[in-house]
Amino acid sequence: MRHKKGPMALRPFTDESLEALLKSRIESLKTNAAALPQELNEYLRVSFKRISYTLGLMRKYYRKDKGKVLEIGCFPFFLTTAMLEFSDDTLTGISAPEGLWPGAPYEIKQENAFIRAVGKVYQFPYWQVNAEKDRFPFEDKTFDMVLCSEVIEHLVHSPVNMICEINRVLKDDGILILTTPNGLFWEYLYKLFFYGSWEPYSKYGVYGRHNRLWALNEACDILEGNNLKVIHSFSRYSRDNTRELMSKKNFTLVNFIQDIGYIFFGLLFKLPVAFFQKKKGDQLYIVAQKKAEAIRYCPGYLYDTNFIYNVEDPARDEVK
Repeated sequence: MRHKKGPMALRPFTDESLEALLKSRIESLKTNAAALPQELNEYLRVSFKRISYTLGLMRKYYRKDKGKVLEIGCFPFFLTTAMLEFSDDTLTGISAPEGLWPGAPYEIKQENAFIRAVGKVYQFPYWQVNAEKDRFPFEDKTFDMVLCSEVIEHLVHSPVNMICEINRVLKDDGILILTTPNGLFWEYLYKLFFYGSWEPYSKYGVYGRHNRLWALNEACDILEGNNLKVIHSFSRYSRDNTRELMSKKNFTLVNFIQDIGYIFFGLLFKLPVAFFQKKKGDQLYIVAQKKAEAIRYCPGYLYDTNFIYNVEDPARDEVK
């Protein structure tokens, strides 16, 4: 895929040059632990198409030249690296402290992040913030675009604070691009059916795993309810859906039945039937635009009726 120059100040690049850039980012890491580069290379392998698609959405819908961009949840800094290399925007990042446990003390603070790739060193401001509960350390209407890629599924308590803060710091008619795994993708349903779980525990703490997967209608509704008008939304295959079946496990009748089930579900959900087509694709992409101030909308089908976000906050969230 070749990305031509568009309304966003992204210099032209190809998927090949993007992949080379991100692999260079991994190779430049100064670490004595061999496991981290291995993990990042695997993450890049399964996430590359999503990263490329996301940059394409930025080019199509973000129409500022040298604007201000906020990226939420920067790690592992792949999208960050691409924006620093290919755009002239002013980039700011926020992310929760690594391995944060609920209730663990931390300090909201700014640091200078340094990204090394293709023989260059990029520097940009990076804030340590828990987007799920903190007020973002920025003035109202600061940013032209907010990028929230692969974050909402990691939240433990509620996405409402993050969505309202995104709304607050966006300029009028500013753009939000949000991506998240498709909770109705057949492979996740398969894992629930056969294994009773779709996500393992993470060594990177409670925010290191997917805590709640989303359907497209849910994600669009909670954004719309908080006055971020969805202007484009869809699901799409963003990775190679092949799976190692029995190559790394003992052959048993149970494993064999599970693998046959995996193949069956995969074929079933590729049928041209409207019900299946709505759930097709492992990844959700949403582009929204700020139209008014957020109202802390909590739809009743997503929350218990006794839900209270913060008992000390007089403007606490209420189920509607």
